Amino acid sequence: MSDNQTYDENRLLRRIIDGDEQAYTVLYHRHLDAIFYFIRKYIFILQDAEDLTSSVFQKLWLQKNSIDPQKPLRPWLYTVARNLCLNHLKLSQRRTAREAEALRLLHAGGENDFAAHEFMEELMREIETALKRLSPQTANIFSMAFLEGRSNQEIAALLNINEHTVRNQKSQALKQLRLSFRSWIMFCQLF
Repeated sequence: MSDNQTYDENRLLRRIIDGDEQAYTVLYHRHLDAIFYFIRKYIFILQDAEDLTSSVFQKLWLQKNSIDPQKPLRPWLYTVARNLCLNHLKLSQRRTAREAEALRLLHAGGENDFAAHEFMEELMREIETALKRLSPQTANIFSMAFLEGRSNQEIAALLNINEHTVRNQKSQALKQLRLSFRSWIMFCQLF
C-alpha cells in the first residue's frame, strides 16, 4: 500500500470512528474480497463464509471506537476473520460430535426407544416452557451454553457482555429450572 493509500485509509478510519457510514462503505468495498477469500480458504460452505465475512465488517462498525486510525486496518480485519473462523470451526466440531453421538444412539436403539423418545419429547417441551418463563437474556444464555455447547467466553463475546454476567445468568437459569423440574427430578430418582 502506498503512503497516499495509507493516509487515505487513516482518514477513512477517523471518519468511521465519527460515525460516517459512507467512509465505512468505502472501506467495506475496498477490503471485502480479500477478507472473503481469506475466510473461504478455511470455511468451505459458501453461506457460512459469506456470513462470517459480514460478521467481520459488523465488528468493524461495532468496535470502531477501539480501532487505532494510525495503524493499518487490514491486519485488524484478518485477525477478526481468523478468530471468527476458529470459533466457527470449534462450534462445527462440537456440532459434528453431537451428531455422531445421535447417530450412534439411533443405531444402538431397541424396543425402549419409543418410550424414551416420548419421555425426552415431553421433557424438552417442559424445558421450552420453563425457558419462556426466564428473561430473554437469561434464556438466550442458557440455550447458548447448554443446548449449543458454547463456553462462557464465547457467549460473552457474542453478546458483548462480561463473563461474570454470563456465569450469573447461567446460575440463575439453572436455579429457576431446578425449581420448575422438582417433580421430574423426584420421578427420575424412582428409577
